[in-house]
Amino acid sequence: MASRAPLLLLVGLLFLWAELPDVSSLLLDICKLPPEPSRCRGHFIRFFYNPAAKRCKKFVYGGCRGNKNNFLTQVECLQTSIGQTCRVKKGDLGEGGYGVAHAPQVFRTP
Repeated sequence: MASRAPLLLLVGLLFLWAELPDVSSLLLDICKLPPEPSRCRGHFIRFFYNPAAKRCKKFVYGGCRGNKNNFLTQVECLQTSIGQTCRVKKGDLGEGGYGVAHAPQVFRTP
């Protein structure tokens, strides 16, 4: 009599596979997020993907917080908004854009 272990292992794996959540439910389409200018006082031109217009548009970003639908260039926005690359893990949203520490600054000496 052949061992039933491989068959039981296969049935167990199939059962576990059926219990896995749908991957699409774990992803958030960042291209559907609205632009978030932020309350900070910076004035940086950024781009966000507008799904209604199906193109990237400019907005003024304050320099902190925001969300992931915030791109430095129109090219970066377009490259990200094509296909499935516009999706990130829901838990990986964090603070979007670039913080004030990453913003280009100009200092003048008296």
